[in-house]
This record gives sequence, C-alpha cells and structure tokens, in this order.
Amino acid sequence: MIERVLRLLFPPRCAFCGALLRREESEVCARCMAKLRFLPPGSVQPPQYVDRCVGALDYVEQTRTAVHRLKFRGRQSIAIPFGRLLAYQVREQMDEAFDFVTWVPTSAHNLRARGYDHARLIAEQTAKRLEVPAIPSLRRTRRTDPMFGLGAAERRANVFDAFCAEKDAPIARAHVLLVDDVLTTGATLSECARTLREAGAERVCAAVLAVAKKTR
Repeated sequence: MIERVLRLLFPPRCAFCGALLRREESEVCARCMAKLRFLPPGSVQPPQYVDRCVGALDYVEQTRTAVHRLKFRGRQSIAIPFGRLLAYQVREQMDEAFDFVTWVPTSAHNLRARGYDHARLIAEQTAKRLEVPAIPSLRRTRRTDPMFGLGAAERRANVFDAFCAEKDAPIARAHVLLVDDVLTTGATLSECARTLREAGAERVCAAVLAVAKKTR
C-alpha cells in the first residue's frame, strides 16, 4: 500500500532519460537499456599508478545525459543505479579484497555550488553493495582549470600536486578502490592514485562509470 502511494506521489523516472518508468522497469527504462553500451572485461587500460581499472559504460549520449543530471541538475538519486552498476562490474572483473572505497573529490567551489559531491555519492553506493566502508581519503589542495579542451599533457600538468591525502584516512598498507564518474585521459585518476600511494597505499584499483573512446 505504501509503495503504491509513493509511486503515485513520486513516480520513478529513468536515470538516463528522465522518462516515467513502467511498473516492470527498475531505474532504467527499456529504451535506454537497449542503447547503453556496456564495456567488455579488460577493455580499460589502467592509468599510471593504478593497478587495475574497470569501466561500466561507453560514454554515449544516454550516459552523458545521466551524468549531467547527477552533476548539474540535482538528481542525486541517479547515484544509486550508478553504484549498483559499478559494484557489479568490480565483482565480475576484479578478484580483489578492498579495505575501503574512496573517490576523486570535487572542488570546494563545486561543492558549495551544488551542495554535494557527485563522485562521493557514487562511491558510497558502490561501497554499500561491496560491503566495505566509503572513506574520504583525498582532498584538493588548489583550484584546477576545467579539463575540457585540454590535451593529455596539459591535463597532467593541470592536476599535478592538486591533491593530498586526508590525515586521518587509514591509507597505510591499504587496498583501495578509487571511484570516479568519467575517464578521459586518466590524468586525474592517475594523480589521485599517485597521492594515495605516496600516503602508503599498498594497492590502488579504480572503477569508473563511463569511459571516453579515446581512453581505450
């Protein structure tokens, strides 16, 4: 009864296109599901300092739209199916026992503007399903330029020394799963992994929701 009332008051919508879901659909409509391009195992080259990396989806239109809704439209609930998908990919492709999950932190400016860190939301949902803690382990030390339009070398320079490890995070000798939304050149992921290793992490693997074609 309660579920029926909730569906009437707050009808569930597709995480990718925003369309109302049918009763038999869950989180993603059949139309979007048919258009999503799932990445095969082993298709993502790990960035430097990352031991292994898995990606869930090709960065096609449906995925871009969903990420945009999460980051810029306040659709925080989209992190739930994203986290489920990432946790599934990690279980299927990684024979790893992680001590905790962490994420690539957003900037202080974006955090103030949006009121939340979208990568943290995805990481927390992923960790919940992997049954390990999600621990804030990194923070930005300076502002960086927007990555759009930058080449690979410019991206690396843009994020160099832009992160530091949180002092209270249990990083020493830890096996860490690092989560981010989109992998393009891998510069940011690489710099975060380097920072975790310098703080004593024994192993750093990564899981990203979507991967741009030029990365693979």
